Amino acid sequence: MRSFGTQRRTDRKQAIELLRGGPESIARWNSWRFLGREPLRLSYCNLAGADLSGADLAGVDLHASNLRHTKLIGANLTGADLRRCNLEAADLSGAVLRSANLRAANLRAANLVSTDLRSANVRRASFKQARTDEQTLWPDRVNPLGDPAAPPRRRWRRRTDKPFTPSDGNEE
Repeated sequence: MRSFGTQRRTDRKQAIELLRGGPESIARWNSWRFLGREPLRLSYCNLAGADLSGADLAGVDLHASNLRHTKLIGANLTGADLRRCNLEAADLSGAVLRSANLRAANLRAANLVSTDLRSANVRRASFKQARTDEQTLWPDRVNPLGDPAAPPRRRWRRRTDKPFTPSDGNEE
């Protein structure tokens, strides 16, 4: 009988092998991940250059993983943890990243054409040279590429009714 820790390592290893296996193993991945398992933790893994088109990665923890030059065309990444992921030059066209956590992720030169990023956390994410179109759906009040059609970010500042007066420290 295997211990819980050994089972988890085996599941992680098997998951990474399935994801690296190419388009023919993605169908096996999509059915395998729903066999009563909790969302997998695949953080810090290297899937650079893999073809994950059509993969269902909803809720999967991939934070700090290397997904550089990865094909994620039409992939479901709803609620996935992609914090600090390297998605440089990744093809995310048609992917769904609703409610995904992309905080501090590198999406430099990524293809975001027709990508759904609504409700995603994109704070501190880098979108330099990313390709988008009018069908790319951004989170509310986010305008990372300076698109004039997107609403401007609101900058909050503290307002007071009293004018500023310097204090000399001798207040009663």
